[in-house]
Amino acid sequence: MSCDVISVTRYHHDLGCPQWWVELIRLHGRTSTRNLVKPANPEETGRFKYSDFQPVVSRKKRKNKPQLERPSLLTLVQRAREELSQDAWNSRCQQILQDHLTAHSLSPSKILCLGLGSPSSSSNSRAQLGFLLEICKSTGIEHSNVSIYDPVFSQEDDVLFKQLGLCKLSENKANHSLEATTILWMPHCDLDLYESVLAANWSREQLPYVLLISNRLEDYVDSIPRQKLETRASCLLQLASSENIFECCPLPVCSVRTTAFNTIAIQSLNSKATIPDSWFPQTLHSIQAVSPTSTSEHRIQDKT
Repeated sequence: MSCDVISVTRYHHDLGCPQWWVELIRLHGRTSTRNLVKPANPEETGRFKYSDFQPVVSRKKRKNKPQLERPSLLTLVQRAREELSQDAWNSRCQQILQDHLTAHSLSPSKILCLGLGSPSSSSNSRAQLGFLLEICKSTGIEHSNVSIYDPVFSQEDDVLFKQLGLCKLSENKANHSLEATTILWMPHCDLDLYESVLAANWSREQLPYVLLISNRLEDYVDSIPRQKLETRASCLLQLASSENIFECCPLPVCSVRTTAFNTIAIQSLNSKATIPDSWFPQTLHSIQAVSPTSTSEHRIQDKT
């Protein structure tokens, strides 16, 4: 080993350099001293201290980041309604409804809403509620004449309905007997609920009061075996199978809220059609059982 290498090795050793550095100098004996760089003196640079370490905190995990407050339920419903009102789909639907009312000389004064779901937990329910409010606007029906029920309603939903001026029913009115032409807003309800409403109004006098805005009833006929419908939903089967008597006007597809309004249609009796007596066997049987004498007495009592 040359004297230059020995002197350089001793030089670094005297500086207190690590043994590995001194060994590296010795192994590279041919290295020129001019190419060697004096390592930093630990006393000059100072030792590393953990107390000086400052960890980098991710912006996403900062605990002190202010949390955005959730908008009120009323605000969310208003936004959903505005979204619909600004879309051409809503205008088309309201026009279809008006044309249907005019064609069949219908003047609904009330709305019964069933199966809406919880607006506080479902964006689709908020959109469907917004559509209900748009129906009120286009038909001129006051919010106070709107009855609404679903067993899943929460306390927050109840507060919302009060703010909107809607009448939340205290119990299930699925078997509600109608006294006037009523819009039944029933989005995506099950078979039994539709059948219960129809059965409660299954008479020649009350059936014309039913104006459904709901899923197409014929879809149930197409997807469920007829034998099952005959025992489980005979009224629905009778209506959906009578094209000339029961008119169905499907609403267009909603691009903004596809799942909230798919397969929805306006459905009611055709005002120009004649309902056969066979539809109401119980009513027909009761009329035949009444004697002429009792009928006369009944008419006299009505006049008095």
